[in-house]
Amino acid sequence: IQLFHRSKVHPFQIMLLSYAPNFRHFLHRQSVFRVSYWSCFDAIQEVKRKKVRMFSLHNLNWPKHIEFVYTPFAMVALLQGKKYAQVEFGEDGNPIQVDIYQEGKLARRNIYDDRGFVSSSVVYDAQGPLYQDYLTDKGIWKIRQYIRDGHVEVNPRSNTYLLEYEGEELVRSFSKETYANMSQVIEEVLTAYLSLLDEEDLFCAAMH
Repeated sequence: IQLFHRSKVHPFQIMLLSYAPNFRHFLHRQSVFRVSYWSCFDAIQEVKRKKVRMFSLHNLNWPKHIEFVYTPFAMVALLQGKKYAQVEFGEDGNPIQVDIYQEGKLARRNIYDDRGFVSSSVVYDAQGPLYQDYLTDKGIWKIRQYIRDGHVEVNPRSNTYLLEYEGEELVRSFSKETYANMSQVIEEVLTAYLSLLDEEDLFCAAMH
């Protein structure tokens, strides 16, 4: 990617199939921040934002009388002397994860996108992680992946995904209400996107 970026011989675009809510920070560390990219999960979650937006913990809704304790690795929020939340930060000091506790046990994990919103939320029960919701930047869940068997459910009230190509936005509906695994969801959205591309486009795929 850096070779393509430096040479400017031909226009190119990154195709990102994995879930990477802090992808812009990764590009910045690799000195290719302004490289164009298409994200499969942005399409699934109907996220249009491209720029990093700084936000602080004070933008979150905290209970009254919350107390923050800073450690070298994370920040712990205490409510009436009990652990209420733990905040993890990225390399650039931005919040990337907030764990919420109930009666001393992990109840929910919110994962933050570097563009300034909750990207996904993992719900826990007594046995561990139960399911993970992937959200729009408005907080609406699009798909729900159940951790233990891997199957995915689509929100019947928000069953569309967004394709952006050459400045145009196309809204498509998911073909199923339930998928056996996340790979099937990715395959459907990727296939729909590939149908928009030029037949002469070339693809460079990483083998490892």
